[in-house]
Amino acid sequence: MGNKTTKVICALLLSSAVVSMTGCWDYHELQQRGYVLGIAIDTPEAVEEKLEGGKGKYSGDLKKTPSTEEDKPKYAFTIQIPIISRSQVKPTGQGGGVSTGDKRTWDLTSVGSSFFEASREFATRLDYPAFYEHMQVLVINEDAARISIAEPTDVMLRNSEMRRRMKVYITPQPAYTVLEVVPNIDDYSAIYLRNLTNTFKETSRVAYKVDIGQVSENIHSNMDYILPRVITTKEEIKIEGCSIIKKDKLVGSLGEVDTANVEWIKDLAKGGSLTIKMPGNPDQRLTLELKKLKSKVRPVINGESVTMKIDVKAEVDIAEQLRDSYKDNFNESFIDEVERAASRKVEFELAQTIKYVQDEFGADIFLFDVALQRYAPDAWDKVKENWSELFEQLDVDVSAAVDVRKRGLLK
Repeated sequence: MGNKTTKVICALLLSSAVVSMTGCWDYHELQQRGYVLGIAIDTPEAVEEKLEGGKGKYSGDLKKTPSTEEDKPKYAFTIQIPIISRSQVKPTGQGGGVSTGDKRTWDLTSVGSSFFEASREFATRLDYPAFYEHMQVLVINEDAARISIAEPTDVMLRNSEMRRRMKVYITPQPAYTVLEVVPNIDDYSAIYLRNLTNTFKETSRVAYKVDIGQVSENIHSNMDYILPRVITTKEEIKIEGCSIIKKDKLVGSLGEVDTANVEWIKDLAKGGSLTIKMPGNPDQRLTLELKKLKSKVRPVINGESVTMKIDVKAEVDIAEQLRDSYKDNFNESFIDEVERAASRKVEFELAQTIKYVQDEFGADIFLFDVALQRYAPDAWDKVKENWSELFEQLDVDVSAAVDVRKRGLLK
């Protein structure tokens, strides 16, 4: 009987505990959080006009921010917070909305030697804490990126609130101006920018899915890599090639075509186009659409010399050509010539891009060092100490085979 009574009492206690714990233990009012959607990193000089013009102005100056004792801070940080007024917060299930009028976000700027320092200065201007779990993008100005990538982003890699999937971009313009863009198809520029790389399946001119998590891996592995480069107008953000990061610092940039070639070499291209001269009529052009790509990079060791062998196999469709040339689509010799011309162009352009990067930047953004470590570890051990110098003189052999898969529906 005693055991039965004990069981009944325990059941009642558990039931009361469940009832008392019903609800959200970490409940916060929506409008009482500063949801940070994006962060921009500039040099202090780049934001001087913004601060002195009254946008985000505070009592102090650029030489000595209120949050630091240093004479000259190294960076300027801007956070984007969506404006969510109390009148806009609707009952559960009815959704929310952006603020009325033109101003959709509040962009706060602070200067400091670290983001953690700047974030504490933000706390003197916000009546609720900044909340970073919904971070979408990080935009870094080129001048700041030439100083370091790892230094101003260190806290973002350590902080558990920061999303490791937030996208990272480089811009030649002041980074805070990218966040100020008012897009036509999205509520906030940070979300618009976050989704911009989703077009990688349409074009290989967009660097494939580069986020802060991948940047962290590159930093800790001491690898060279690329980041997408963006430029802006008042209502539009455009990806324009990529920026080259060597040993944690920006060293230069590539145009859209060279960026596509890098993606082809790294086997990351998921879509795109290839335009060649029309066989038999070089004054006209024929456009091919990339459907499938497989690139293999293998080192060839011959004594003390190392050569990188790149084999590219691509399947394409005929996307566009002149109407009076349709009859050629059924001519096998014509298709063979198209495939040969496309293969030659791929080989030439990939080799040109590799040579340009070797001569101008000496940055192994093609991951040749990874291939050497994977397939010839003994050879890598011999050259790893001076790989940067060896990369600049590295021989590369590019071989491409383009296969026309579909010729289009013609009648």
